[in-house]
Formats: sequence, structure tokens, C-alpha cells
Amino acid sequence: MLESTDLTKNTESKNPTKEALSLYFHNISSNEFQTLQDLALDLKPWRKGPFCLYGAENNTQFFIDSEWQSNKKMKLILQALDTIGYNLKDKVVLDVGCNNGYYMFDLALRGVKHISGIDPIAIFFLQFYFIHKLTNISHCAFRLLGVQDVIMLNAKYDLILCLGVLYHRKEPLQTLKQLKSILAPNGILLLETLILQDKAATCLCPYPTYAKMPNVFYIFSPQALQNLALHAGFKSCEILSYSYTDNTEQRSTDFIDKKSLGDYLTPTQTIEGYPPACRGIFVLS
Repeated sequence: MLESTDLTKNTESKNPTKEALSLYFHNISSNEFQTLQDLALDLKPWRKGPFCLYGAENNTQFFIDSEWQSNKKMKLILQALDTIGYNLKDKVVLDVGCNNGYYMFDLALRGVKHISGIDPIAIFFLQFYFIHKLTNISHCAFRLLGVQDVIMLNAKYDLILCLGVLYHRKEPLQTLKQLKSILAPNGILLLETLILQDKAATCLCPYPTYAKMPNVFYIFSPQALQNLALHAGFKSCEILSYSYTDNTEQRSTDFIDKKSLGDYLTPTQTIEGYPPACRGIFVLS
């Protein structure tokens, strides 16, 4: 069964409103397919995705409707790389805070030489393992490590992705220093993080929660983040784009069994009265 599984981007009309990473099973019985569905349900909550399992022979499908519509962020990441003329082919890539590996699987289909992901959360590793074991992708690996452990990787990377991580770090300056230390010569860090829409070098330190998240410590304005990057030893930090997160991108589904960010946002502010969730994509070198 595993040898006859393809991982592709779903662009077919089987699911026209979703753009999922899709697993196609060419030789699988109905009972085996049901077992896969049961395993996927046992692995909740699914934060990143979506994924779709297809039984090609009996034309069955099982859609993992994740909390995040990660394909939207993936498009922004690819647009950012295109803006700076970055070619992914044969690059060695690291995804910091990779969750279940959604972005890793996507990039593995785009010509990278190898992509590794780190995340300290065990359930995310199990989700990655579930998907990975069903594919023939060999140039993709997951380590149960946090950003503070990157020195243990003993490697240098052409491209580091740090998506939705920095505002969760109590010591963001140290985090940037650690990531810089594992960049290859001429390597770049692509950083996506919550930002404060302010022209001045300012920072929001929400307490006790931001959109009901208790682990959001610092939200920098673009200029403040650029200054922080310089303190960390980077020579440049350029904002490439920004966008607002809403309940079409992150929301509660049957695959997380709880409320989500979209339940705590309005178009103008969070439930606590803070500025709404605006995310910027930066390239640091």
C-alpha cells in the first residue's frame, strides 16, 4: 500500500473549495482506508493542513479540515520567495516550529534538496509520521527539538523558515541569534510573525492574553523588528508583505474540538481590545 501512494497538491474538482495536500492510494481496500481515517481522527488536534486522503480505486475520500488553512500562508511564502528571486531547487531547508510538517511536505514537492523540521510537541511529530509513512518522500525529516536546541542539528541551512514562532518566544533576540548561527553563507531567514502597524520602533507586550493566547509575549512593529534583527547580527531585515488573519484562515473545525483565533477577533481588534492579528513576512540575511 505504501509503495503506491502519491503526495500531490490537490487542484482537481473533487474538492473545488479546498486546496489540500492530497494522498492518493492506488491499491487499498475499504477496510484499510477506514483504518487510516480512524488513525487520523485519533491524532487530533490537526492545527496545520488541510490534507485529503483519496482511495483511487473505490473513489472514496477523507478530508482533514485543519484549524489553519495553511495553503493560504504557503502561497504568501512562495510569493515572498518569488519577490526576492529565490530558487528553491537543491536548497537545504529548515522549518522551525514545523507543527505536523505541512509546509515541509509542500516544499519537498518543489525541488529542495532536503528539508528538516523541528518542533517539541509530540502530537505534531505523530501527525508528521502518519503522513510521512504514507508517502515515498525520503528528503524530509522531523526532529523533536525546540528553537533553543538548533545547535544540536549540527548543520547549516540555505533557507530557514520561522513561521508564527517569534511572538511565542520569551527571548526573541536570543532566538534570532540562534537562527543566524545555523545559516549557511549567503543563507536567508524567512520570518513570518505578528506585527504592530506602527511606523515607529515600538512593541506591544500583551497581558494576560492576546486573542485568548496566553503565550504571546512580544509583537514588534516592522521598524522595531528590523532593529532587533540588527542587534542579532543580521545585516538586513526587509518586510516583503503583510496580511490580516481572519476566520477564513484560522477557525474552529471538527478536527480541533475547541474554539480558535477566529472566535476572538473582530475586524478592528481582539477580544481584549488589542490591534487585530496582522502578520508580516520578512527576509533576514
